[in-house]
Amino acid sequence: MMKVNLTERIVLVTGAAGGLDRGITAALAASGVRVVVADINLNAAREAASRGWVKPTAPSPMECLLTT
Repeated sequence: MMKVNLTERIVLVTGAAGGLDRGITAALAASGVRVVVADINLNAAREAASRGWVKPTAPSPMECLLTT
């Protein structure tokens, strides 16, 4: 498996406030990634971002709805 260094990169995680994506957000942040927490529920995104996973230098949580 190829390893990629994402330290100090900015990654947008949609649905980051709940379920599997919350774990993905935590894992990325622990690896040094600047995570943008995005979710359809802005309050939940803010709460997820305030858990200490996300670096203070990361962009603010945002509300978003992605459709296909």
